[in-house]
Amino acid sequence: MDASAARDGPDLGLLDLIELPILQHLQDTFAIATGVASIITLPDGQPLTEPSNFSRLCRDVIRKTDQGLKNCMNSDANLGRPNPTGPTMSPCLSCGLWDGGASIFAGERHVANWLIGQVRNEQLSEARILAYAREIGADERAFQEAFLEVTEMSTARFRAVCDFLFSMANQLSSLAYQRIMLRREEAARARLEQQLLQTRKLQAIGQLAGGVAHDFNNLLTTILGNTDLLLMDLEPGRMVENSALEQLTEVRGAGLRASALTRQLLAFSRQQVGSPSLLDLNEVVRQFVPMLRSLIPESINLRTSFDLEPATFVADRSQVEQVIMNLALNARDAMPRGGELSIEVGSIMLDREYTEMVPEAREGPHVRLEVRDHGEGMPAEVLERIFEPFFTTKPQGKGTGMGLATVYGLIHQADGHVAVHSVPGHGSVFRIHWPRVEGTPQTLDRCDEPAEQCRGTETLMVCEDSKQVRELTVRFLRGAGYRVVEASTGDEALAMLDALEQPPELLLTDVIMPGLNGRELADRVRHRLPGIRILFMSGYTADVIGRHGVLEPGVKLIEKPFNHATLLRAVRRALDEIATPEQET
Repeated sequence: MDASAARDGPDLGLLDLIELPILQHLQDTFAIATGVASIITLPDGQPLTEPSNFSRLCRDVIRKTDQGLKNCMNSDANLGRPNPTGPTMSPCLSCGLWDGGASIFAGERHVANWLIGQVRNEQLSEARILAYAREIGADERAFQEAFLEVTEMSTARFRAVCDFLFSMANQLSSLAYQRIMLRREEAARARLEQQLLQTRKLQAIGQLAGGVAHDFNNLLTTILGNTDLLLMDLEPGRMVENSALEQLTEVRGAGLRASALTRQLLAFSRQQVGSPSLLDLNEVVRQFVPMLRSLIPESINLRTSFDLEPATFVADRSQVEQVIMNLALNARDAMPRGGELSIEVGSIMLDREYTEMVPEAREGPHVRLEVRDHGEGMPAEVLERIFEPFFTTKPQGKGTGMGLATVYGLIHQADGHVAVHSVPGHGSVFRIHWPRVEGTPQTLDRCDEPAEQCRGTETLMVCEDSKQVRELTVRFLRGAGYRVVEASTGDEALAMLDALEQPPELLLTDVIMPGLNGRELADRVRHRLPGIRILFMSGYTADVIGRHGVLEPGVKLIEKPFNHATLLRAVRRALDEIATPEQET
């Protein structure tokens, strides 16, 4: 679509809305049918069309003299005054000619005038004709000859022609308004198509990212787990070459960085497993601000503003904090010489007009998080790509390009949406809306006990189809004192239950496996052992495991890749949890 089509009305002229050939044909036809001269001009008098039926009197006699030209311009200016209630009709000059005009509007804007005239009053005397010729300095005989060539028309007939003109001008005004509405619809459709295209592109990238992340999670579980085992196997006081220890530590660090990257990929694809709960955005921001202050230099003034009422919505708290963190760090990097970063919490009611402009939004009450900086801003070509994974404008080594991609995914995973406004040199504003949910937020348990306190002697059953992950998991658990039996499939696990002298107190099972999946296995084991605890593990994305009922309230899940400490904490918590009636059945 060209630039003019994208404009929605305020600066459109008549020729932007109605083609010149159409105007010219309409004007010429009107002039022939009525016998008057005709022209369409801008409000300032500049012609838009070629004159129709202009007489020799005006063209070659009156306008050739200075005074005559001045008088004609004054008459045109009087006729060109906007009048939406009817046509303008007045004697032209003092020689007995009639002129008329009607205004053309585009909405409420006066965009043109349609002028007619150059017809003579049938009652004009020869003396008055010659007097006007002398007034403007024209040759009297030439003036009289040209004047008598002009069409003669009664006052009543000319008034009827002016009324017809007014009706035609109104038709043009209606057509101009319709064209404005059409342009606006075309512009809105273009915006929606662009947004839809961008959304589909991000969804496609997200699906690819989610699939890649699953495969990496199994690999990283093995890498990180065996690295932890090697580090634990180093006996206290044993002499180890510094280079070997450093290399092992570097391997673990690289694995952790890769694990963080897969979590970001899952976040972008809106498939990161979370624990949604009812939150007050005011409190989330208040409690998180102290951490932000430690990450932002003193040259940046951090300003906060909160809603007077609780801004309650449902999301995973850590994911909301990650959104705030990434946006704040992005703002920090945009202000290398300092400035102001403001974080504002509020409420807003999104109406149908807004949701038509932003297809991802939905009508109703929302809580709003606004993060504004006074930094460098972004040009349009950067703005349209900022949520793409691995897209960055920072120098190599200064960023992964996943920060804003993660923000995008986490916001949409909680049924929210984000809008961005940025102008180069004038900073950026990120506005996030989440659907408001009424209720009282609960205090979250953030227990993080040391892994050394997560040991036990209970009997556990581990079911995992990946040999490497299963062997690593079993080694972790046995090293913590647990008695462990292992199976590679759900059917094998069920067969082992009947042969065990000591029934397991916890089943740790993968979710997606050949044959019986983890949820089906858990249901059958719980039917035989009603009091058993269930802990799922998976490297798949949230949408995949969600279809297996593993993300239902009360279900315990540990995400791959996990390390030694994470696994032991999850197992200990699952074992120590007081059984609910649902778990007993």
